Amino acid sequence: MPKHVAQSPDLKDPDLYVQRVPHELFAQLRKEDPVYWNPEVNGRGFWALTRHADIIEVSRRPDLFSSAFHRPMKTADIASSMRMRLD
Repeated sequence: MPKHVAQSPDLKDPDLYVQRVPHELFAQLRKEDPVYWNPEVNGRGFWALTRHADIIEVSRRPDLFSSAFHRPMKTADIASSMRMRLD
C-alpha cells in the first residue's frame, strides 16, 4: 500500500463494518491503491479491487484473472501486472 496510507486495513475484519460501512476507507483505496493486496494472518491473502470499472474488466477476463491457480509471485510484481492490464 502506498506510504501515505496510514495502515493496511483487513477488509475481512467484521469489526471494520460494525458501526457503518467505511466509505472513506474505500474512497481512499480507490484513489491511492485501487488494486489492494489484503494479507491474511491464517491464509494466503487476496486482491481487492475497489474501482467499478476494474471489477467489470476482471469479471469479463477469467482467462487473465483467476484465483483457481496460485502461482508464487512477489506482491509488487502482481500489483504492477494487474495495474498495467487495467489501465
